Amino acid sequence: SYDEVGVLADSFNRMANDLSLRQLRLLKTLQALRRSRQEIIRERNFKHTVVENIETGILTFDGNRQVTSLNGPACKILGISQLSEATPWHEVFIDWPEFHPGLEHAFDTVGQQNWGDYITLDRDDRPLTYRLSLFPLSFRRQAGWLLTVEDLTERVNMREQMSRMDRLASLGRMSAGIA
Repeated sequence: SYDEVGVLADSFNRMANDLSLRQLRLLKTLQALRRSRQEIIRERNFKHTVVENIETGILTFDGNRQVTSLNGPACKILGISQLSEATPWHEVFIDWPEFHPGLEHAFDTVGQQNWGDYITLDRDDRPLTYRLSLFPLSFRRQAGWLLTVEDLTERVNMREQMSRMDRLASLGRMSAGIA
């Protein structure tokens, strides 16, 4: 009908349709958010798996040179435990004074370029070789750095053994030639 009740019923039906359409849009948006959340979680888990399962130690620093995070391999290489809060880098590397001059220089000179250095030191009458690389890091408009630490001791020892073996093989060939 076209009286007040008819107009009211028509208005009510339009509002019910609008609510139904809004509900459908909200459900679609919710589904899209769930898919997006799942993708984000999958990506985060992938990155976490990669960062934790490589042999390279990774540390991040904020603009105040405080260590904000480090991965498991970094803890293993440096012999430290996970940090619960940002810690000044000197405290994290307190047992590694050989790293201090290089890192100090790197923090002072690294702008938009990378820094890397090989550091050889002796621990327990054993020569150890590490490669440190520092990269500028910009994340969420906050300046900082990313440091990678690699223990190259085994590689260096293998190269030295290969070099010794090559020299001995050369000496053997020369002796055979002379004989």
